[in-house]
Amino acid sequence: MKVTQKELALVQDLYLLQVDLQQKLQSGVQDPKERKEARKQAKEFSAMLQQVDWRCMGGEDVLQSLRETEQEVMQKLR
Repeated sequence: MKVTQKELALVQDLYLLQVDLQQKLQSGVQDPKERKEARKQAKEFSAMLQQVDWRCMGGEDVLQSLRETEQEVMQKLR
C-alpha cells in the first residue's frame, strides 16, 4: 500500500484535534463560547474519522480507540 501525503496529513490533523479536544474537556469547557468551539471540533473530528484510512495510523485498534474517544467527547459535551 502506498500512503500519500494527503492521507498522512489527515491522520496528523486527526491526532492534533484529538489532543486539543481532550485538553478542552479536561479544563471543563464551562464557557459557552468554548463549549460551542468544542462541539464544532467534535463534529470535525467525527467527519475526519469517517475519512481516515486505518492502515495509515497503525492499525484498526488505533482507529477503534479514536472512535471510543469520539463517543466520550460527545457524551461530555451533552
